[in-house]
Amino acid sequence: MWFYWSLGITLVVSNLIVPRSATTNYVLMFVPTLWIFAVLERSFTWGKIAVWISMLVSFVGLWWLHFATVVGNQEQPIMFIPYPLILGLVLLVGRRWLQEDARRIGIVA
Repeated sequence: MWFYWSLGITLVVSNLIVPRSATTNYVLMFVPTLWIFAVLERSFTWGKIAVWISMLVSFVGLWWLHFATVVGNQEQPIMFIPYPLILGLVLLVGRRWLQEDARRIGIVA
C-alpha cells in the first residue's frame, strides 16, 4: 500500500517540477488516478456517481481551460498545473483513507 501511495506522489511531484512540453506526458498519472477512483467506488455507496462527476468536471474544466488559454497551436503553461496539483492534494489529504482501503482488500505492507 505504501508503494502505490509513494508511486502516486512521485509521479505528481515529477510532473510539477519538471518543465513540460505538453499534457500528453500525464498518461502515467492515470495509475494513481485509477487507484483513487477504485477506492472511491469501493468505499461509498455513491462512489460510482462521484467518479463519474469528477471525470465530467475534469473533462469540461480542462478543456475549458485549454480553449480559454490556447494561443495558436500551443498549450500554455497554466495547463500543466491543475491535474497534478489536484491529484497531489487528494493523495496527501486522503493518504489514510487510501491506506485503510488497501488493508481492507488485502494489500499488505
